[in-house]
Amino acid sequence: MNHQPFSTQGSSAAFEKEALERFRQLTALLPSRCQIYREVWGESTVLTLDFEACPTQLATVKDQAMMLLLVADHLGLAQSLLFRLGPKIEGWINFATTDS
Repeated sequence: MNHQPFSTQGSSAAFEKEALERFRQLTALLPSRCQIYREVWGESTVLTLDFEACPTQLATVKDQAMMLLLVADHLGLAQSLLFRLGPKIEGWINFATTDS
């Protein structure tokens, strides 16, 4: 993983943008057309992966959900992932749902 420090210049929006770009770099399996953004759910923030522009790749990426969750957590982006096809939720994972 890339352990270079984040830039301390700029706003929290700039920090978030940089973190999302690192997430994409570290998770090369994500299609370039997959939208990545954070959204608030109650008192939590989730990292959303929207496959509306590339729906045929959703299942392949979902198979790697735990790795994606670990990267998101490592970067401080979120501890939950939400998989979408536009407005439709196609999956959810967080550390509590991965316990068996």
